[in-house]
Parts: sequence; C-alpha cells; structure tokens
Amino acid sequence: MNMLNTGNEWYRRIAQSNREFPIPDRVDGSRGRQKAMLENGPERNQVWMLRDRSHLVEYAVVLAVGSDCRTLVVTAMSNDTRLQTDDSMVLADTPLGMPMLIWPKLTIEVPVRLLDVPLGELGEVCIRKSLRCEASDTEGVAAGRYSSVDYHRAVSAFRNRVKVFAQWHKLCAQLPELPAVKSSDRLERDDSTGELLDALIDVLGMEPYDAVPYAKHDKELSDGQKRQLAQAGVDERVLNYETELPRDLLIEVEQPRWRHRAERTIAAGEDDCRMCLARKAKRNEFALAARANRQGREYWRLVLQSCASEKGE
Repeated sequence: MNMLNTGNEWYRRIAQSNREFPIPDRVDGSRGRQKAMLENGPERNQVWMLRDRSHLVEYAVVLAVGSDCRTLVVTAMSNDTRLQTDDSMVLADTPLGMPMLIWPKLTIEVPVRLLDVPLGELGEVCIRKSLRCEASDTEGVAAGRYSSVDYHRAVSAFRNRVKVFAQWHKLCAQLPELPAVKSSDRLERDDSTGELLDALIDVLGMEPYDAVPYAKHDKELSDGQKRQLAQAGVDERVLNYETELPRDLLIEVEQPRWRHRAERTIAAGEDDCRMCLARKAKRNEFALAARANRQGREYWRLVLQSCASEKGE
C-alpha cells in the first residue's frame, strides 16, 4: 500500500496543522495536487508548512536548492497580516486563499526534512517582485507597514521568527555526512554476503548453516569477531556494510514523502528517525525483488517504499 494512503495519516496531519494554524477551505490545488508536491519533492516557488520535532511551525516559500542537496533556501512567510513589518511584503493572492506576508530579508538555508505540509505555488513574477521589495498592483504585491495597534506584537513575532529560522539553519550542519560520489568499485550486497560468508567459515570456523545469518547481517557480529576477521584481511566495508549508508539513500530519505513514515519508525532511544528508516531500508534491501539497477535515488525509493508497505502501512 502506498505510504500516501496509509490510514489517512497524511490527512490527519493536515487537519492537525489546520487546527493550530487555520487554513481556509480554498487552498490552491486539490488534494491530488498536494499529493503530487509531496511525492515529487520541493521545487522553486512552492509554499510549504515547516515543522520541527519540537513542533515549531512556520510557513516558507522555496527558492532554490541549498549548499547541500538535502537543504533548501527558503524565505519566511506568515498568514497573519497583522504581523506585517516595514521589512515585509504583502501578497494578495496566495495558495492559502488569503493574503500572506513574506520577508525578503529573512531568506535562509534550512534542511529539506523540515518540510511537512505542501500548500501550493506562487507565481514566478510575484516571487521576483517580492524579493526585490517591488510593489505591483498587477501581481498583488504591496509593501508591508507596521500597524500602530499591533506594532509591539509584530516586532516580537518577527524576532521569534528570526530565532526559529536561525535555529533551523544550524540543523544543516548536523545532517549526516554524505559519502563521496560512488566509484566504479562500489561494494554490492551480494559481494558483501559472499565474502563475509567465506570468512566466517574459514576464519571463525563457523558451520555454513550458522554463518548465513551473520553473512546476511540478520545477526550482529561481536566486536571481537570483527577484530579477528579484520586481522585476517577481511575488507572493513564488508564488516560494516550495514552501517555505511549510500549517498543516494541519505539524500532520498530526507525528502518530504518519507517524513511521516520515518516518524512512525523511530525506535526507543533514536536521535534521528530519518537515519532509523535509512538503516531499515539498508537491511531490507536484500529482500527487494526488483534489483536490476541498484543505483540512484529511484532504486532507494523502491526500497523505502517496500519498508512503508510492511504490516499494511
């Protein structure tokens, strides 16, 4: 079953978000359009609701891929026009069906993993004029102005928003390091299994029947056994195959389509639910039938999808 249809989990998340941050019934695009945004991943001019693990929530529009392919350059937005400041622009026509604020100076790089709910797109001309702080009647873009009634509230809200996005920016440096681009001598699962199986039998003296679960990484070798195998010349990549996550898997698992699945997968004591799901995908890779092409994000998308289909999820 497709993860997007698992017990209406995604719709429940939108409903929860709407209760906390009300969105009008008329949102640009149907549920099908929002599903497509979630499935295809973020693109320029899209408006998303961002949420972190502590449930801090903000709106933002995507501008570009960041310095890492797992990060995005975004500009902060709000659906509360009472919070406009002199640094903001007011957009009359938005995917939420209501005016929104955008802060061109609050453009910052954040991790893709923060993207939670896709809301629609803004026009390219509208975005360009907003970022240049150019008012345009034809595009429905106007300069923001402090309200004498809400001045202090607007200043406080803006300062808090800056703190949140600055905090999110720091998360970019905490993303797991990406391995170098795959070389021609990439270790395949079958290579790892075969070499380790031979070593378990020859070096550790295991019976073939007992060695198979360790060779398939269904059972974990002790540190002492690993040291003994390493001293016998077994490739470190073979011994640590399960813990070394491929570059394409690390990139794919960050995409919004896997967020809710990752949060359901998190194990006790796990600091990073995305990495928990990635490690599970690495373990499940061996059982995937469609293995003609083991490279690229498309391949790992299939593996992750097989994880999402387990137990009827």
